[in-house]
Amino acid sequence: MMFDRLLNRITRKSASVVPPMHEADSDLLFGALLVRLAQTDRLYMFEEAHQIERIFVAKNDLTPQEAEDFRYRCEALEVQIPSTIELAGILRAHTDKAQRTSIVAALWSVVFADQMEHVRETELLNMMEDLLGVDHADSLALRDIEAAKAIPTGQTTHPLGA
Repeated sequence: MMFDRLLNRITRKSASVVPPMHEADSDLLFGALLVRLAQTDRLYMFEEAHQIERIFVAKNDLTPQEAEDFRYRCEALEVQIPSTIELAGILRAHTDKAQRTSIVAALWSVVFADQMEHVRETELLNMMEDLLGVDHADSLALRDIEAAKAIPTGQTTHPLGA
């Protein structure tokens, strides 16, 4: 299986010692978390998939094709990961507060990629922010920033009134 080593890390029951994680593994888990959030409302929109790719173009200096290929790998991993709680816990253990805040900002950007804030996505994101150790007030500020970025050019208000 393509992700055996990474899945063994996720499903390992003894979490008293946190072994180091390769950055590539961390990026795959981060991508899987983005995919999971985008699919929460059961409508995985092109805009959400494209936003995930843009995140990895910017974060890892990938070409658009490389980012698309990476997203496909994240999608394949996401279906194999049993628990969002475990996934967020592993990311929390391997990232500092600034990185976790960036993760929450990226999650909000995926929520607003289709210019709509879906209740299920927001609920999952609120749970993730808590699991990642990001303050709710900080997350709300990031939400507002990402909602403002989602306003189409020439429009002065967000379609949802945000």
